[in-house]
Formats: sequence, structure tokens, C-alpha cells
Amino acid sequence: MAKANFILTFRDTATRRLAGIDTQFFECRSYHNGNPDSLCVFEDHRYKVTIWGDAAQASQNTQMINDIIIQSAHSYWGRSWVCFDKQERVLTAATDKLGLFPIHSYITDDFCILASSRKELISCLPQKPRVNPQAMLQMLCFSQVLDSSSIFAGVDHHEGGTKILVSANGELSVQVNRENALFTGEVTDFDDALDAFVAAVKSSLDHSPEAIISLSGGLDSRLILAAALSCGYKVTGLSYGSEGSSDIVIARALAAAAKIPLFTSRSRENQCKWQASKRIAEHGMGEVALHHGHALIDEDLITQTMRRSVITGTGAETYRAFYYDRGMPGFSLFGYKALTDRFLPHAKRYIREEFGKTATPLKNALPGHAAQINSWLENVLTQHENNQLSAASYLDNFYLKVRVPRMVAAGQQLLDDFYDRSHPFLDQNVVHYAGNLPAHMKLGSTFHRKAIEKLSPKLASITWDKTSQPLKSGISIRARYPGLASRLGMAPAWGKQSGAIFNYSAWLQAQDTSIVGKVLQTVGVEATSATQAVNILMSSPVATHVQGFATIWSYFLTESTNAAQPVNNIGALA
Repeated sequence: MAKANFILTFRDTATRRLAGIDTQFFECRSYHNGNPDSLCVFEDHRYKVTIWGDAAQASQNTQMINDIIIQSAHSYWGRSWVCFDKQERVLTAATDKLGLFPIHSYITDDFCILASSRKELISCLPQKPRVNPQAMLQMLCFSQVLDSSSIFAGVDHHEGGTKILVSANGELSVQVNRENALFTGEVTDFDDALDAFVAAVKSSLDHSPEAIISLSGGLDSRLILAAALSCGYKVTGLSYGSEGSSDIVIARALAAAAKIPLFTSRSRENQCKWQASKRIAEHGMGEVALHHGHALIDEDLITQTMRRSVITGTGAETYRAFYYDRGMPGFSLFGYKALTDRFLPHAKRYIREEFGKTATPLKNALPGHAAQINSWLENVLTQHENNQLSAASYLDNFYLKVRVPRMVAAGQQLLDDFYDRSHPFLDQNVVHYAGNLPAHMKLGSTFHRKAIEKLSPKLASITWDKTSQPLKSGISIRARYPGLASRLGMAPAWGKQSGAIFNYSAWLQAQDTSIVGKVLQTVGVEATSATQAVNILMSSPVATHVQGFATIWSYFLTESTNAAQPVNNIGALA
């Protein structure tokens, strides 16, 4: 496959000045498909500028180039950039505002690498990279890293809104613009939010030839499809999952109702699982667990659909996140700033409980690390406090700034060697108008459900995997308020009520759990304690989660050291 762009600078160790700059801009897979709006390259006698990201945001390119040349550039929506000043021998770069198209760096006394892909960055290193035990433990606890580190020691993952400078003497400086909250509690209405979303989908399709919409049994992709149909587009669908899973069944029904072609898996799970593990390890570089790598399970499906643009629902859960899905009656009060002091502790509790689904079993199994695990989360919770926000806006900002760029988007970055990707839910206008809807419009996925019913009644008549009923049938109390249902002794409806995409548990049951013990020892647990911890974790609800990461990390860990295998040898330890 084609490679991601990167810049490699070498230093003269005696003078510590840049001895040479290799400004190689390898074309990404996403640019290899010929979509000119995915990549913009400008070069004159002094500057070489490369801009990449969501093709739907390419209208910013001219302004970005002008800003870069007059040295007033910053972060932009959906587009990251890097510039080499040939005269001053200076490199500057910036990630997009939300960190959907990140920049990674690796700095030593001898060289500096900036890369749009950790995979390509690691392949440039002159020596084997070491894994980062602290980042690995965070991944196990929270399904993501909570700071700018990665699972490879020395490799930084720069967050959204970051500007980077590599000076003529090879020194790197980083400036993070943690600007005001994206959601302010300003009251917007449904019609404006829907109009903004339809316009964003139209822009994605206008700039993405032969686009594919990733369809599932949920609401995000169905809303994208409804918006596309309302604009008169005939798109193609793509669905991941085992034959008979709810996602495939519902995706087929949606495609039939929309009269569009649908790509689905042709392989049996047991024929592709271990090859899939290698792909997920190689392209996710350790930050996507096996059970989150649906898109890379079936190699034949990739071959059929690659080099096209995928319109994804990335970030859509911001407008119907876990706290809305399980919100108690009265949650709308969280949207009033005057009540922030009363409800902010409850908002933080929601976040702790959500992260606690994986963190609590880890703390039980590793009591010696419990204080550290707690402090990681508490530091992030405090960092995002803002006295001007309502409790609801605090939750929404936290989700978009913390959960989306390192966990949600990681699954999409997994696609970058195969597809372009466009994210209409994270268009600037959509973030504003949908993000600032009153809380009652987000409870029970109200915005999604109402929008689909308005745009495409025929798609609203198809079953929804949360209720196993037609979407237009509405939502029951136990599904709208599962927390309340549980307290009242009713059976709560948490998440989808039907079959999973793939039976990952069956995959992992056949694997030796010793790799889990090895991972725990890597993060600093003594061998005896690791054995006890494995027994606790493998009998807990997070067994699949822990094994999913351990399986991926097995491709990087050696038998006896904390060194990683080179990426081009990935799979050697399978």
C-alpha cells in the first residue's frame, strides 16, 4: 500500500543543528485513490505545504495556505497541515481542531520525526521502539490513553488544536490551544441542526467520488443514509458482521428500502480471525483492540471496497452519549447553568461509571495500581471543568474532546491505509447546531430518531437494534430510562438487544491467556500477582476487552523484554 506522509529531520550531533531535512511527502492510501480534495500540496521557491484530512472540508485550503505563508496559521476544522520553510529551515505543523487526523512525533538528540501515521513513524525508526507500560495500562483501564502519549515510548500523539514547531536547530516546541468549550449551552433548534447535518452529508458526498456509507443496525449510519437520499444521491452501502448478526440483517433491510447496493462479508469468521488480528495490530498500532477492529476482519471485503471514501458516523454519539442513553427523568435540568453546582457532581459520576466499566475490574485485579488509575481520570475531569458551562455542556465537551479523538476516532484511523474518511457529524456547523440542542432533544436519541423519520419514513419503518422494533414505533420507558427501569425492578434495555457483529468471545476462548499475564508484567505487575490478576480478569465482564488488547499487543512484545518487534516483522510472534 501507499504510505502516509512524514517528515524526517537529522541533526548533527556536534552542532545540534539540522544537518539535513528529508521532506518526503509519501502519498497516503487515502490520497492514492485519486480524490484531489483529500490532499492539497502547495510549493513555491520558499514553502512546501501539505494539507490533508476530510475532503468535505477542502474549501478551506486556499485560506489555510495564505495563513501559513504569512505565519498566522492555526488549527482548522477537519484538516491538518505541515509546512517546510526552505529559507529559514523551519518546520511547522498543526492538527485539526478535533484531532481526527493526528500528527505524531518522535524526538531524539539525532533526529526528529513528524508523521500523520504511527505505523509509518515506527517504520522510520533506526531501532526497535519500546512499549510504554503506563499507556498500556491506561488502554486496559479506559480503552484509550488520557494524555498525549502512545503505547510506544517516546511517540507523542498530538491532540486536536495543537501547533508544532521544529526550529532550525532541531528543537521541537508544542503549543496546545485549549480554546473555549465547543458546546456553550446556547439554545439551538431541531430544524437548524437537521439542515446543518444534511448540508454536511451533501458536502461529504460532493467531495467524495464513489462514496460508501458504513451501515449498521444503529442510528448514526441510518441518519447519514436518510440525508443522502433526501439530497437525491444513490450511494453504496458497506456492512461489517457475521451473517445473521443484527447489524447485517438491518443493513440489508436499509439497503433494500433505499435500493442501493450493499457490500457485506463473504468469509466465515474462523477462516480469517488470526489474519485479521495481524491487520488490526499493524494498522491500529496497538490502540485498537481486536474486538473493536470490525472494519479489518474480512480481507476480501477490504479488497472489494478499498480506495473509496467512507462516510462514517464518527462522533455522532456526542449527541446521544451514554449519559443521554441512560439519563434519569429530569436530566434536562442538567442543561441549566444556574444548576451547575448541583448537577456537576452527578455529571462527573456518569463519566466515572462509564470509564469504570473497564477500570473497576482492573482496579480490583491490580489493587496496587488503583490510586494511580483514579488519579489519571480525576486529573482529566478537573482539566475540563469550566464554570461557564452547564453540567450537560460539560459532559458533551468532555466526550468530544476526550472520548472521540483517542477512542472513537482510533477505530476510523484504522481505515487510513485503505479508505478516505469523511465525518459529517463533526462538521463545524453540525457540532454547533446539534451540540447545542437542549438536553431533552438528545435523551433517548431523540434528534436522530426525529431526523430519520422526517427525512425518510421508509428507513424509519426498519427495525432498530436497540428496541428490536421499527424505529418509528418509538422507545419504551425501560429503553429511554434504563437506569430508572433497573431501580423499579424492570428489565432495563442497555444498548442493542440483538446479536453482536462478531463472536469475539469464541475467538479469544481458544487463545492461551498467558499473554494477558505477560502484558500485566509489562505494565509493572509482579509475576505472582499477575497470575492472580489474570484469574480475576478472565472471570470478570472485561475478559474479552483485556484479551482483545493482549492479542494485539502480542505482536509487539517479545518473550522476555520490554522491546517491540519492528512493524515490518509484525506477526512473527503470533
